[in-house]
Amino acid sequence: MRLGLTGRVLAASGVFAIVFVAVFAILVNEIYELRSSSRLAKRGAEVTAEANHLERLAVDLQSGSRGFVITGQERFLDPLRKARRELPEQAEQLEQLILDPAQRARARALALQIRAYELEFVTPLVAMAHDDLAAARSLVASGLGKRRVDAIRAGFDRFHEAEQRQAIRRDVNAQNDAREAIVLGFSGLAGSLLLILLFAGYLTTAIVAPVRRLSVAAGRLAGADLAARVPERGAGEVGALARVFNRMAESIQESRDELESQNTELEAQQVELEDAVAALTEEKERVDAFYTFGELLIAHT
Repeated sequence: MRLGLTGRVLAASGVFAIVFVAVFAILVNEIYELRSSSRLAKRGAEVTAEANHLERLAVDLQSGSRGFVITGQERFLDPLRKARRELPEQAEQLEQLILDPAQRARARALALQIRAYELEFVTPLVAMAHDDLAAARSLVASGLGKRRVDAIRAGFDRFHEAEQRQAIRRDVNAQNDAREAIVLGFSGLAGSLLLILLFAGYLTTAIVAPVRRLSVAAGRLAGADLAARVPERGAGEVGALARVFNRMAESIQESRDELESQNTELEAQQVELEDAVAALTEEKERVDAFYTFGELLIAHT
């Protein structure tokens, strides 16, 4: 089924709408990806900060216990007591913040390692220092606690390295998403402009040019040029209008030809009528002459 002019314009508008919606949806998706990458980057920074806090609490356990053992002063136990209170909540908060399962497992292992260090070394060391300060100092000098803290710090280093690798991947993905958004944006703009130009060319060819031809032909027809015609092509109603115009011009030309033919016949009849009138006038004069002669003849007789 051939579409009329209205149907073609609606179809072209539908294509425009589909293209614009598709481009808009792609751009929205890219913007969402960028925002997701930004949120992940922010979350990664928060994970790093929380992991550093947890590591500082582990260091506070070591520094508090060592300071108390070395000096014998209770005030050095304040950071240790504070670290004990904050460690469970901090470990849970870090684990909930992490999205990557492998990193979450590392964080859980570090929390258990710190808890074991507290229960197996720090708490017995402090209790020993209260009873026998010299024995506690000997235990500290053995380096056992330092080795355990070094192992915890090494675990945090591995955790931070893995987090850094993820941050680099997220940054690369964000840059790729931004690049894709820019490319898609310009591509969508270029495609839209191309479609607009194509649609304008189609309107010019299918509507504007035929209507202009009709306008010129109508002007010629109004100027008594009855031979004015237009090509019978065009989309839908425009083509039908061209055909109707040509039929109308042909009808007007036929009417004029018929009128001219009738005028010629009337002129011929008028000439014949004038000849007949002249003959009748001549006959009347002849009759009048005979009548006058007759009267003269009668009078003479």
